[in-house]
Amino acid sequence: MPDENQPPAASNPERKTLDDRAKMTELERIRHSCAHVLATAILRLWPDAQFAYGPPVENGFYYDLECSHRISPEDFPKLEEEMKKEIKANNIFEKLTVTRAQAIADAQSGRLGGLAERPGNESKFKLDLLKNIP
Repeated sequence: MPDENQPPAASNPERKTLDDRAKMTELERIRHSCAHVLATAILRLWPDAQFAYGPPVENGFYYDLECSHRISPEDFPKLEEEMKKEIKANNIFEKLTVTRAQAIADAQSGRLGGLAERPGNESKFKLDLLKNIP
């Protein structure tokens, strides 16, 4: 059970504080970007996907998610193809600093964990994370 006196990052070793993120190595930044590319590909294939965490880890990256489609190894080639399309598009990743209220509004519109607003598909895991920040 998380310690109520500690921020979420302190109780979850995979969560990074802002200071930790500022100290990320180049490899960690690349892996973090790859997790975003993966999320983009998943959203293109399964738009109802809901994303929780997508951190870089010691040997790569992953994304915890919920989706009506059960992703299996048979899906990997089409996921890889979508990721290649996203990489080729050379879209810019930007770090945006917003207020907590704006972050919650974005999550309610489905913007967090997604490329754009997804009306009727709020980012429930991102909302939960935001609402539990001390």
